[in-house]
Amino acid sequence: MGGRVAGDAEAPPGGPSLGGTGAGTVASDGGALPGGPSITALAGELADVVARLVACPVTDLVEPDASRVHGVLTRAVNTLGVVAAGVLGRVQADGRWATT
Repeated sequence: MGGRVAGDAEAPPGGPSLGGTGAGTVASDGGALPGGPSITALAGELADVVARLVACPVTDLVEPDASRVHGVLTRAVNTLGVVAAGVLGRVQADGRWATT
């Protein structure tokens, strides 16, 4: 009951973070900025991280870490919603989605 999220060994003293450095940021057109991975690769990594998060027992989480983790996850979900909306726009603009 150390109050840590499983796999969060590198968390800063203030609690868990998303750990993003800005490297590999996705450009507004959906492509990767120079030197970074593609949105497709990042989406695959995200799916892996989500699977690991789902497997974590939340019963091990104690305050104040529980509040911090909730905030981090809520911000991430909200931000991902914006990204998903942009990707959906690309799917719809393509037109082929309507035939599947």
